[in-house]
Amino acid sequence: MGTSTKLLSLALALVMAACGDSNFRSGGVALRKPANQSVQIPGIDPMINGGDKTIGRGDSLNISIDAGGIKNMGEGTTTVLNPVDLVFVVDTSSSMKDQINSVKSGIDSLTSQLRARGIDLWVGFVGFSDSKSSVHAQTTSPFLTNNMSSFKSYMNGIVAGGTHNQGNEDMPEGGLYAIGHAVDQLGNGSGRSNALKAIVYVSDVVAHNGADTSVSEDGMPRDCTVTAPMQKISQLVSKLGSSDKFKLFYSVATTGATQGVYRCNNNGNVNGPTAREQMQSLMSSILPNVSYKGGELLKSNGTSAWPLANSTLVESILPALTKTVSSGPNQGACIAQSAQLFDTTTNPNMPISSWQPSTMQEAYQTFSTSNQIVLSNVFKDSYNLSLGQHLLEIRVQRCCMDQSVLSGGSISQASCNAQSYLQTIRYNVNVR
Repeated sequence: MGTSTKLLSLALALVMAACGDSNFRSGGVALRKPANQSVQIPGIDPMINGGDKTIGRGDSLNISIDAGGIKNMGEGTTTVLNPVDLVFVVDTSSSMKDQINSVKSGIDSLTSQLRARGIDLWVGFVGFSDSKSSVHAQTTSPFLTNNMSSFKSYMNGIVAGGTHNQGNEDMPEGGLYAIGHAVDQLGNGSGRSNALKAIVYVSDVVAHNGADTSVSEDGMPRDCTVTAPMQKISQLVSKLGSSDKFKLFYSVATTGATQGVYRCNNNGNVNGPTAREQMQSLMSSILPNVSYKGGELLKSNGTSAWPLANSTLVESILPALTKTVSSGPNQGACIAQSAQLFDTTTNPNMPISSWQPSTMQEAYQTFSTSNQIVLSNVFKDSYNLSLGQHLLEIRVQRCCMDQSVLSGGSISQASCNAQSYLQTIRYNVNVR
């Protein structure tokens, strides 16, 4: 080998040693074959510092992140349907002649819908006009039944202003006594020990505690205060062992002369309580620490459900007859809705790569299959990229969903709950 050839070989060897066998120099700049490099950054924490990576100019960088991950969404809950002993306490005096058929229709509709919702329902009835004797004459026997055909037959025979109404010449009726009588029946063994107790009260006038005239059957002045039924309810709640096991609902007239603007001695008095005000007084006196103790039944448009003939009443009464209990930890998931990659060193506001599914269902499919989102070809052919450190930032919008939603399989934007968040992943890339 000649001297010139040896010198050429030596020079080439020195160049290759300095630059690697895949590098050569042109115009003083080292050139090399571009590489395809990959980085995987796991996790769904709100902030992740992913690490460091060194790449050469012109290299492609593929960054993989988790499409989703399991997250404890707190305690799961489930709705339990209580068995219910439900008693209808209904005014059957003469003033109810125009309403009684609607009331009976409303009772039939309400009981049918509650049973259709899965409520284990037993029902009873207490009718009343003015006297205590009218209450006892219109009480179902046996007091409670789950035989709906038998109960419906009994209700078909209910009329307003029947023989039990004789001698009733004043406006207030014995509704408070009837409520107390129903409470007594629920507490004396007629009801089921494991059942929630509920009363639905229906009347068009103010109520007293039972009398035929202005003087009660016991020889005492007529009493229109809610003290007596309140005491009976308190005794029942004590026996049940929980203040949440008794509910009282009412449907009363709110307009017209029969709404009950009368003193108990039958003298008209514009300052006297209406039927609604009397029931509100009773509700505010009983079970003060119970969040949902019952109250006025309302139609779907928010107006009073008078005279109880409205098929949507089940929506206002059902929540009080159910309870929510813990079902243990709720293992939901937080799924990526979108992902954008920024080179904050060069331009922090212009994404250089992104991932955007067309629907949340598509995002869920990515999570449930590969669980990988790949932001590919980052820096591809970027020979003009400046050398040195580049701080990459991946901004991932994550939608968090409860286990019940995931189990259903039908995912939409509306599935996201309040725990959704923006995840930030940072990664240092050294370009040489």
